[in-house]
Amino acid sequence: MIVEFATGQIRVWCTAQEREELLRGRAVKLEVALPGRRYVVVSVAASALDAWRLDADPTGLWLTVPHAELAAETSEPPASELSHDFPADSGHSVRVRVGFTTRG
Repeated sequence: MIVEFATGQIRVWCTAQEREELLRGRAVKLEVALPGRRYVVVSVAASALDAWRLDADPTGLWLTVPHAELAAETSEPPASELSHDFPADSGHSVRVRVGFTTRG
């Protein structure tokens, strides 16, 4: 998985294998070790519910994408991408994009 951050957006790139894991009901995670025996985790999971969810704390991000949207996405990489806007503090929002790629 590759995770990219920019102003107002988070983009998660999953490989075809990771997409298959999501479709099987398994979460995929990226763990990055940080100094001081700390780490940050980005976890993506599929949900049977028809709702996106984004949770965060100082140790990471947890994103849930509707299984139906993952299963319906049939575009070939790199054009294959889902997105959802989440409200954030102070009237801002963050757009989360989940893309599928052949990059590793």
